[in-house]
Amino acid sequence: MKPKEESGLKRADARIILPTLLAVALFIISIFAVIIPAFRSNIMDRKRDMTRELTNSAWSVLLEYAEMEKKGLLSRPEAQKRAISDIRYLRYGEERKDYFWITDMLPRMVMHPYKPELDGQDLSGNLGEDPTGKNLFVEMVAVCRKSGGGFVEYMWQWKDDPTRIVPKLSYVKRFEPWGWIIGTGIYIEDVKHEIAGMTSRLITISTVIIFIIALLLFYITRESLKIEKQRLSAEKGLRESEKKYRVLVEASTEGAIMALEGRFIYANQPILDMLGYSSEEFKNLDLYGIMAPDAGENDPGYLYFKAIMEGVGEPAPAQLEAKLKKKNNEPIQVELTISKISLGDENGFIIIARDIGRRKRIEEELGQSKEKYKVLTNNLDIGVFRTAFGRKGKFIEANPAAVKILGFDSEDELLEMTIFDFFHDKDDRVKITKELLRDGFVKDRLLELKKKDGARAAIAISAVLVKDENGEERYCDGVLEDITERKKIEENRENLIVELQAAQLFFNHPIRYFLKDIVYCSMNTPIRKAAAIMNKKNCSAILVSTGADDNDTASGSVNGNGNESGNEQKGNGRFVGIITDRDLRGRVLAEGIDPNRPVYEVMSAPLAAIPDSALVFEAMQMMQEKNIRHLAVKDHGDNVVSLVSSQQLADMQRSSSAYLLNEIHEAGLVEDIVTTLTRLPQLVKALIDGGANSKNICRVITSISDAVVERLIGFALAEMGPPPAAFAWMALGSEGREEQTLITDQDNAIIYDNIDDPQRAKEAARYFLKLGEKVCRWLDVCGYKLCKGDIMAKKPKWRQPLQGWQNYFTGWINAANPQDLLEVNIFFDFRCVYGNKELTSRLRAFIDELLIETPAFFQYMARNALLYKPPIGFFGNIVVESSGENPSTFDIKESIKPLVNFARLYALKNDIQETNTQDRLYRLFIKNILTGAGYREIVKVYDYLMQMRFKHQAQALNENRKPGNFINPKLLTDIEHMLLKNTFSQINNFQKRLSYDFTGTA
Repeated sequence: MKPKEESGLKRADARIILPTLLAVALFIISIFAVIIPAFRSNIMDRKRDMTRELTNSAWSVLLEYAEMEKKGLLSRPEAQKRAISDIRYLRYGEERKDYFWITDMLPRMVMHPYKPELDGQDLSGNLGEDPTGKNLFVEMVAVCRKSGGGFVEYMWQWKDDPTRIVPKLSYVKRFEPWGWIIGTGIYIEDVKHEIAGMTSRLITISTVIIFIIALLLFYITRESLKIEKQRLSAEKGLRESEKKYRVLVEASTEGAIMALEGRFIYANQPILDMLGYSSEEFKNLDLYGIMAPDAGENDPGYLYFKAIMEGVGEPAPAQLEAKLKKKNNEPIQVELTISKISLGDENGFIIIARDIGRRKRIEEELGQSKEKYKVLTNNLDIGVFRTAFGRKGKFIEANPAAVKILGFDSEDELLEMTIFDFFHDKDDRVKITKELLRDGFVKDRLLELKKKDGARAAIAISAVLVKDENGEERYCDGVLEDITERKKIEENRENLIVELQAAQLFFNHPIRYFLKDIVYCSMNTPIRKAAAIMNKKNCSAILVSTGADDNDTASGSVNGNGNESGNEQKGNGRFVGIITDRDLRGRVLAEGIDPNRPVYEVMSAPLAAIPDSALVFEAMQMMQEKNIRHLAVKDHGDNVVSLVSSQQLADMQRSSSAYLLNEIHEAGLVEDIVTTLTRLPQLVKALIDGGANSKNICRVITSISDAVVERLIGFALAEMGPPPAAFAWMALGSEGREEQTLITDQDNAIIYDNIDDPQRAKEAARYFLKLGEKVCRWLDVCGYKLCKGDIMAKKPKWRQPLQGWQNYFTGWINAANPQDLLEVNIFFDFRCVYGNKELTSRLRAFIDELLIETPAFFQYMARNALLYKPPIGFFGNIVVESSGENPSTFDIKESIKPLVNFARLYALKNDIQETNTQDRLYRLFIKNILTGAGYREIVKVYDYLMQMRFKHQAQALNENRKPGNFINPKLLTDIEHMLLKNTFSQINNFQKRLSYDFTGTA
């Protein structure tokens, strides 16, 4: 081979081998520098998240027992004992040896499953240190005091093997009600072992990949050398044939090249201009010199040229596209046509080249756009699809997101389906098809689609109709988005807005409503004892008094109203300072101060104080400005009467109605509750004016009402002593449905456990008679008026044992006609507000079984429900009262009853336990009883009427009138009047369906 040819081959080798070696090197670097560290980080993060979630799960067990304690079902010792028993035997992990432990905030070990000898031990000293000297339990307490929970690293024994000490990472969380800390941890050794195994597997896989790349490199180099040799040979042959056929190719107006016996003979001026060469320069080119850099052995243009130049068979096809290279290395797309010629004993070809680069660029751009589009859609969370348009609507394409949204595992499965297979509501299918034909598109249409497994999901769909060149509808391209989760988020956001609206009232409330008992000690009390008092009282600060001499260690507490209690009085002393958790950490523990020193040496002084008439936001502002967490509260006589903390205010702020609920729970007299409830209308008005939806407003009102009932029953039980049997106070009607407004009366009853002994049964009847009379009378004083129909727990008929209530419902369900059910509808909306929920659950189960055995009941109840009609006349006008106390008005409460009856009847028919109307409708939708469109319509109608009801009542408050339910249509705007008439017309449609489903007639 000539030196020039050898040089060309070496350059080709370098161009192929060096990039490949670089790629291999980059691959190895990415494995060890990026992928493995990333996996390590992800595994550690996953382990941390797992530990946090496990601790939260165990924490919820404590919360469950604390709730039982709060409800009076268990005493604190019994609740704690049961909680410890449950946590002690909780195990997880592959070997089922990973565990949870509990300490208190001292810290003192409450429970350790593998080290029972630590139970009850003080861990603040050497006993709580790991082999490195780190007191892990003290650090856990510090973490929990600072942020409520967090991670702590230390050394600990390996599971149940006390002889093996290894690093451990634990997550601990504070359980505030009991002052406990619960935690669990992971062993770092487990994580390292998992990472080592993963690294080994990655190295093995990488080695295999590198070996395969090396084989490919060898193959590519060998084939490239072969091509280079062929190119050099073809170039030589073309040069020999150029001169003989120059005249023929000069006649061509398109680019022409003459080749004879595999050699370039001549190129005309058009091809020279096309490629940018002079005639002399072109003579020195070979075939491969004009091929584009990315053309290889499998390139059609390359094979075409090879067939011509080397005479390898007949070139086929006679015309095709190829890519040539200009002098400046710019590629150019051409269309090649070949004509066979013979000169003497030599055979050759004339090759005609037409520049088609512009056309190809357009096609390539389209192809690239399609590929980019495909890559983009495959990585979207939004489903993208194409279906045939027509009656079948068969899927043609779908991205992975669309496959997942519709519940399939692969695209092939989905392509066997049609888009119409997923429509639950045929009306939606018809409407979308009509809209596509009319407008050519649909946008953001909300539908309820069925997934593969039959589950329903809320889907937003947009689609466009695609026509062919003849204007015929061919395809439907569209996007799908599963908005089920988004709807939940929007509902939560609405709830948050309600909370924030009500929270504005909290910030403008006097601080005196949030005062608690304060804890104090004398200034000479040892630091250790002061800390013990704080721990015992479960408080974060203690006031320091001058009321005792240097040797006195008196301590106690002062009530928020200024009265003193405790071991001793503070005498004539005064409060001069404060000790907080932060002081104990920063000034005592951190500085190594002897805990037996008197507290005055480390207290913070002087006291920062605020008058009890100051507003909450003023207290919070002062704390922020002074960078403190506690403020002394003084009365009008400049006496310190309480202490308020930032955490206390934050806890109170968590619920928008927290301040009202707190006052109700802390009320000592019925009169206190009456005073508190005077602010309820302002709270509700703020919610209405802020645009809160009706369900959230009802939720706030109901929570207040439930709290009142609970407190009043507490008063009654304190006077009367413990009840003779387990009982439950049941809310009925609107309170049972959690749909109370600003104007409501009492509907309640008592259910208690069956008593076999006649004498005890009489005593129980007398006891619950007195209980019902007291609570109903107090509710009336609080503003919950007595029921005009006497459906109250004060009446003997509505205080019955479980068997009595079962007999009642048996009679009602077997009633002979709808009229018998007129007065008992509300009893099917019962809900336990106070007491033993098991009793109401047993009653509900009994009713469900009875309904299954008595299908005729639903027909009677349906006819009863149809007795309530919306106030709209034959010609679509709103019907008003012609006389009586409220002439020219309609009752908005009565207008909502058809919807309440609708939801109640279908809920009872379909074994739905919820009592709230909107909750019942949602469960009917989930059970496929209501279509997506039907559900949305009835909820919209119900919410609109409730909003109008609340708006009317809020307006009455603004005008200092008593809120009511009667509305004058003439005072409505034209739009409100039109919407109201449309709403009443839709209620008629719902009643037609109810009539058809239960009575067989529309």
